[in-house]
Amino acid sequence: MLESVMLTSAPVLEIRDLTVSYTIGSAKPFNVVAGISLTIPRGATLGLVGESGCGKSTTARAVMQLTKWSGEMRLEDTDMATVSASRLRALRPRFQMIFQDPISSLNPRRRIRQIMLSQLKVSGQFATKKEADARVARALEQVGMEPATTLSKFPHEFSGGQCQRLCIARAILLNPVLLVCDEAVSALDVSVRAQVLNVLNGLKASSSLSQLFISHDLAVVKNVSDYVSVMYLGKICETGPAAEVLSQPRHPYTRALLASVLEPEVGDFEPSVPRARGDMPSALSPPSGCRYRTRCVKAQPRCAEAQPEARSVGGEHEVACFFPD
Repeated sequence: MLESVMLTSAPVLEIRDLTVSYTIGSAKPFNVVAGISLTIPRGATLGLVGESGCGKSTTARAVMQLTKWSGEMRLEDTDMATVSASRLRALRPRFQMIFQDPISSLNPRRRIRQIMLSQLKVSGQFATKKEADARVARALEQVGMEPATTLSKFPHEFSGGQCQRLCIARAILLNPVLLVCDEAVSALDVSVRAQVLNVLNGLKASSSLSQLFISHDLAVVKNVSDYVSVMYLGKICETGPAAEVLSQPRHPYTRALLASVLEPEVGDFEPSVPRARGDMPSALSPPSGCRYRTRCVKAQPRCAEAQPEARSVGGEHEVACFFPD
């Protein structure tokens, strides 16, 4: 199990040995997320990166309590494994999610005012209309939207980037402590993407909002993350401060990911670093030992015999590999 190393402040989210299993037909259950550990300190952003199909979105769904999971999970001082249904409903305003497709995340039949106010009503935070209107206006201003020209319009009257900012406003309306962003900018143009990332960075600085930022785009992750965890086939293979992991990767998979990025400023790596071989195996039948060994150019017989445990390679930087770079 990869122990978290992010202990600079009291954690908002702490996960230990998180496992999520699925079943297809009559086949035996298989682990999509296979015992990972993550910690997000207050006011920090943890970037979770990896290839499509590695378990990132499933991890997000588990954090949001949208799928069954096992292990340990604490949101602030609450044990999420034992929380009752009524308690979970009361806690939901504390953790909010931003989805990949902003346009389909907004009800096309409702005006923005109705969408925002319904968020307060459903969560039980609608006191008076005057107070609710003030909260909505403040949330819109935080994401750079003008309430006077926004509230009366429908979602289709806004661009994709504007819709994503509206989704962020809807989430922060409830004053959450944790924002889960699942590929929140991958569907946006580069210039619009920068605007949304600036909004997220601004919220972190102004309100100490913690974020779990899930993406396959390392350039984006570098821009927003304080820490990075690299995920492969349901396992965390490397974790630590973002600047260190992305500039001095120690796991062969992390180095292969960086080598595949076109932007040279993302990481200081050698162009000769070999790419990962072949495709990622199926989670239905993962390789024995190290799950990356079937694609790793440094694999040795030992890699097939046991799962490598995480070890420190300096400070907060940890890697789960028998032969780290």
